[in-house]
Amino acid sequence: MTFGEQLNDYIALLGCTAKELAAAAGVSASQLSRWRSGERKPTAEQAAQIAAGLDALARERGGVPDTGDIRSVLSAALAEDEPDYQRIVENFNALLNALDLRISELSKAMSFDASYLSRIRSGQRRPADVEAFVDGVCRFAARKSGSDRERAVIAALTGVEEAALNDPELAQRALAEWMYGGTLDTRDTVGEFLQRMDEFDLNEYIRAIHFDELKIPTAPFRFPSARYCTGLKEMMEGELSFLRATALSRSAEPVVIFSEMPMAEMAKDPEFPKKWMFGMACLLKRGLHLNMIHNMDRPFHELMLGLESFIPMYMTGQISPFYLRDASSGPFRHLLEVSGAAALSGEAIAGHHAEGRYYLVTKKEELRYYRQRADALLQKASPLMDIYREDRETQFREFLQSEAEKGRVPQMLDTPAFRNITIRACQGRWVIVSKAKAPAIHFVIRHPRLMDAIERFSPPVVE
Repeated sequence: MTFGEQLNDYIALLGCTAKELAAAAGVSASQLSRWRSGERKPTAEQAAQIAAGLDALARERGGVPDTGDIRSVLSAALAEDEPDYQRIVENFNALLNALDLRISELSKAMSFDASYLSRIRSGQRRPADVEAFVDGVCRFAARKSGSDRERAVIAALTGVEEAALNDPELAQRALAEWMYGGTLDTRDTVGEFLQRMDEFDLNEYIRAIHFDELKIPTAPFRFPSARYCTGLKEMMEGELSFLRATALSRSAEPVVIFSEMPMAEMAKDPEFPKKWMFGMACLLKRGLHLNMIHNMDRPFHELMLGLESFIPMYMTGQISPFYLRDASSGPFRHLLEVSGAAALSGEAIAGHHAEGRYYLVTKKEELRYYRQRADALLQKASPLMDIYREDRETQFREFLQSEAEKGRVPQMLDTPAFRNITIRACQGRWVIVSKAKAPAIHFVIRHPRLMDAIERFSPPVVE
């Protein structure tokens, strides 16, 4: 019998109200309610207070059935009713990833050593007071999560209405309840990203998509020189038209692509990702260089989904990945794609993509305007990562030597689950993911959010 069930039995046996018991025990009615429902567990001291209150009520009522040694019974129920600590640890890790919380900031807020928190994450240590630990984590998360995206994540986890989560105390309680017993339908996104990189073979991929046999027609792709696309479906059609027009043109100008569109929603159409990847393959086949400005202000699983899809293209050496340091667009979601043949530009309000409007154009005089916008955006972007293929091995060695001279010596992370990649980290500076073959390549990752996720990644234990 759980502590809550045993407590409810005593209340029924004594015929008292919860309010009467709370007053007799010297606890709040809200605390007692959470203990009765099993939402929370009292400390041993609080359980003793409840036992004393029940004893007092039993003596007042006289003639009630023998309640026995209430304190011993409640203590035994509490001991058997230990929280599922493994679930708490799993949900702690999931919460850090879902809200992109930094261990360094959390450790300061909770007055915990960062390495101690890391050992809790990995299951190597257990906090002395689990309830205090959960409270501290949830208090920090609730107060740190002020954006619409973060409140949407908490709402999805807890089932609480998003509007109600403007109250940090309510958000904290909801998160604590979820940490004790909730589940999260999520993937180990960092692990899957690294696993795919470990297993990926560019030569096999090229054969699988028949890239070497890919024939690009010489006939130009024709559509109206300008048209508007309304809603997500038409925007996706506009993207495919943009790729076709670019692949079939004779322009060698580099392509700039920036998108804040909802990738998870777009991926629900099973045909769109295939067509989009084929279009991108055509651009690479043409020898065009792509400047990808990634939107890093996304839910973490969506962010990793996007990066994972770019692995094959990164390995060609024809992609330069960037991100914007100050990328918050508030309620707006923007799209800007520009090549020497076409441009697609527009925006939508977050969550209202059905009313979004986008402009697809091939007129040369208008293309100049959109090229200027793309170049200006590119100037504001920072490198997401530096990519060193085999033909840039010398530059990579020079980079390592230069960093070593500055005292920036990387630490090798333990990655027993991977056969083909190694990970080195210089905390707060960069993370290097090196792939040994097919092809040999080094990714020097500089984005703080991605660096932190890889650094705190706990690979599965290989027996």
